[in-house]
Amino acid sequence: MPALRARDIIRGVVPALAIAVPAVVAQVVVRPGPGGELGLYVLLLAGLVLGGWRAGRLGVSAPMSSGALAALVAFALVQIAAVVVGQLNNRPLPPVAPIVFNTGMAICAGLFGGFVASFSPTADPKDSGDR
Repeated sequence: MPALRARDIIRGVVPALAIAVPAVVAQVVVRPGPGGELGLYVLLLAGLVLGGWRAGRLGVSAPMSSGALAALVAFALVQIAAVVVGQLNNRPLPPVAPIVFNTGMAICAGLFGGFVASFSPTADPKDSGDR
C-alpha cells in the first residue's frame, strides 16, 4: 500500500488556500451577482486542482490520494473560514446539502490534480524531502 505523507499533503494545501480563500471571502462578503458567483466557484475549484497537483507531484507513491486529501483539507479550512466570516456578517448558516456536494467537488478537483501530477515528471528530491 502506498504511503501518504502529511508533509506532501500540507504542501499541497498551501497553494490551494492561497487561491481559494480570497475567492470564498469575496463571495461571502461582496455577494456578487449570478455570473460572479460562478467565476468565484471556478476559481475555488482551480485552486483545489492546483493544490491537488502540488500534493500529487510531491507524493509520488500515491499522487491521486495525496491530491484528494490536500483538496479535502483545503476545502474544510475554506468552509470553516466562510462560515466564520458569514457569522461575523450576520448571515445565516449555509444549508448542509450544498456543503456535501461541494465537498465531493473538492475531492474530485484534488483527484484530477493528482491525476495530472501522475503524468508529470517526478518531483525534485529536494522538494519532497527524499534524499
